[in-house]
Amino acid sequence: MSTDRQKSFTARLSHNTFAVCFYELTLEAVSFTANFRGRPTTVQGVSGFAGLKPSQYLCLNDKLYTNEGDLFYFRYRNGKYIIYVREQGTHYGKVIDQSNGWLLAGDNGVSFNLVNPNNHNQVMTLDDFPGATSQQLCLQSERGLVQDYDYVACDHSFSHSFLVTHGGRKSIPFNFEIVETNVD
Repeated sequence: MSTDRQKSFTARLSHNTFAVCFYELTLEAVSFTANFRGRPTTVQGVSGFAGLKPSQYLCLNDKLYTNEGDLFYFRYRNGKYIIYVREQGTHYGKVIDQSNGWLLAGDNGVSFNLVNPNNHNQVMTLDDFPGATSQQLCLQSERGLVQDYDYVACDHSFSHSFLVTHGGRKSIPFNFEIVETNVD
């Protein structure tokens, strides 16, 4: 039996070609600077093509590469995970919360289970996949499995979708790119 710390880890999440982040898309040609992979990067706005726009809501976004999503800290406590934002920037240190089902960066936070995508009744922890650098899992709160909402296409090639705990299209499995384990 491992300790809560040994079950805690940091990871970047994605789903298919979509990175999980706090950026929705816009067609406005606005340049902005944000942290990607822990480094400040200026993203140029190009007229006629989807650009990134900071959001307080958690999104799936295929404008970013899957490994450019935000870094999250999964802290295990009392049999569940609390998810903290560890990407430098506006939301650093906030926890994933929900408001009317929408997932966002907040101060209070909700607890999540990691569940097997093929069996939503099978709750998992880091103990179930020791040494893995990548793992496919679903996130489940008391309100239900995390789902994608309607996809918003911003141009012919890019789209985004907000993440919700209920009222979405379907529950989705996330690819967890595990960055560090045994995190305090």
